[in-house]
Formats: sequence, C-alpha cells, structure tokens
Amino acid sequence: IKIIILLKKKKRLKNTNQLTNISEQLLENNKQEINNLKKSLIDEQKKVKTLTEELENPIYIHRWRNLEGNDPTSHELIQKLKIVQKKIIEKTEEAVK
Repeated sequence: IKIIILLKKKKRLKNTNQLTNISEQLLENNKQEINNLKKSLIDEQKKVKTLTEELENPIYIHRWRNLEGNDPTSHELIQKLKIVQKKIIEKTEEAVK
C-alpha cells in the first residue's frame, strides 16, 4: 500500500512539475512580448517627439510655399463649362460618323 501511495505521490509531483514548466514557458513568452511592446512604444514615442519638434521648429522652411492665384468667378466657370460641353458634343458627333 505504501508503494501505491508513493507512486501516486510521484505522479502528482510529476504533473505539478510539468505544469510548472508550462507556466515558466508562458511566463517567459509573456516577458518577451512585454519587452517587444516596450521597445515598440519607445520607438513610437521617439517618432512623436521628433515630429512634434519638427512642427514647433521647422527646419525646412522652404518646403512649403504660398501659392498665388485667384478663384474664377461664377461667370467664368459657366463659360468654361459651355466650352467643354461644346467640345464633348463635337467629339461625340465625330465618333458617330
């Protein structure tokens, strides 16, 4: 009977050992994932800091330039529309012939 009890105890200890090993593996995987996420977070924070600094103190001032021009009036737009419509009608008539 003592042998049976000892064998059962041995089996329980073996199962506990296996569970402990699995838990250790999961813990190690989680630690690695946490480290990877921390690195990613630090990289993203660096990007944010760099972009924020560039916005506050632009280095390449001439990157953006003011465009000059004016918006056409409604009358000018209508005239351009009529011209384009005439061209479309001419092209469709040519295509039909």
